[in-house]
Amino acid sequence: LVASLDVIFHYEFVDSLVELAASSPRALLVSGSEWSELETLPYAPLSKEILPGASFACFMIDRRLFEIVGEFDEQFAPAYYEDHDMNRRITLAGYETCSSKHALFWHEQSSTVRSLDQVEVADVREWINERLEYNRELYAAKWGGYPGEETFLEPYRERRDSSKQTVD
Repeated sequence: LVASLDVIFHYEFVDSLVELAASSPRALLVSGSEWSELETLPYAPLSKEILPGASFACFMIDRRLFEIVGEFDEQFAPAYYEDHDMNRRITLAGYETCSSKHALFWHEQSSTVRSLDQVEVADVREWINERLEYNRELYAAKWGGYPGEETFLEPYRERRDSSKQTVD
């Protein structure tokens, strides 16, 4: 189980996620679903609905994940777009990610940045925006488009194909 530091689970979260993983043999990565209000999380209506895709704020991986698709791409450090990249690689390998509406969690978005003082926040936000844009373009270069618009079935396909030119 991998979770951001600013996540709080519904009391049935772990059992529900384990059940989802056990019942989804094609899924290499499963997650719960984000609930919008912390105050109502304990009383949230739970559903057995399973959705395609996963939230990378809190997820569980199958032990086969790294054997089949490899580790997270560290080029996307420290964050941003590594989740899209992993999801793409899982899909291309013929597997899937999914999430359960029965495994709910609340995620306090950007809590680390908000905990800083105003001077630090401005510097950090600028840096975050730079990394976000850099990683967005890195993803597009790697997969031939932004998430949902990819054209490559292999990473960096054009670069790899152009390097195979032969000399007569």
